[in-house]
Amino acid sequence: MVSCRSSAYQLGSGHMMATANAHLLTDQPDNKKSANGGDVGGWAGDLMTFWADWRNSEQQYADPLKFAHDKLAVPGVASSFGFNDLIEDADGYLLARAVRGGKNIVDAVKDHYNGSGGLTRFNDYYTGRWGNATDCKDSAHNALTALDGTLSVAQAYLITGAGAVLPADYQNLPGGYDKLRNFEQGLVDALLARMGTEKQKLSVYQENHARYLKAARAR
Repeated sequence: MVSCRSSAYQLGSGHMMATANAHLLTDQPDNKKSANGGDVGGWAGDLMTFWADWRNSEQQYADPLKFAHDKLAVPGVASSFGFNDLIEDADGYLLARAVRGGKNIVDAVKDHYNGSGGLTRFNDYYTGRWGNATDCKDSAHNALTALDGTLSVAQAYLITGAGAVLPADYQNLPGGYDKLRNFEQGLVDALLARMGTEKQKLSVYQENHARYLKAARAR
C-alpha cells in the first residue's frame, strides 16, 4: 500500500505499478484521441470493466451517464472503477512519464509523493494524456470499440468475459450509439469533476502534505 498524504487515501501499489509498467512498455499514442495497450493497463482497462458493470446493471440504470455520475471515481463510493482506481491510474501514468523522461523508478516515486505530484495529479494526468474533453471522449470510444490486437483482446476478456455485450455491437442497436457516447462522456465528467475538486482543495492538500513532510523529517 502507498499512502497519499495530501488526500489521505491509501493506494494499491500493485495496480498503480501495473499501470506504470503498461505505460512504460507502450508509450501513449501520438494522436491523443486514440487508445493503446498502455492505456489498457490503466484507465482503459478500468473503463472496460465499468462498461460491463453498467451493462449488467442496466435494468436499474437505464441512463449510462447517470450510472457514471453516481459510480465512476466518486470518493466514498464502492465501484468497479472507484476513486482509488483513478488515483492509481493517474499516478501510474505520471510515474511512467517521469521514468520515460530519464528518472529511475525509485526517484520518480519519491519525487512524486514527497514533491507536489499528489497535489495536482488529476490536472497533470488529464493535460498530459488528453488535453481536452473532445480527445478524452474520443479516446474512450476508441478504447471500447477499436478493432486492435491488444484492445480487442482486452475487450473480450474484460467485457465479454463478464457476460456483457461489446460496445462495438451495442452501438448498432436502436439508441445504442447515443447511450455509448453518454457512457463515454461519463469518463470525461468524472475527470473534470475530480480536477475541479483538486483545484478547490489545493490549500487543504498543501497543508496535509506539509504536515506529512514535517513529521517525516522529525523521524
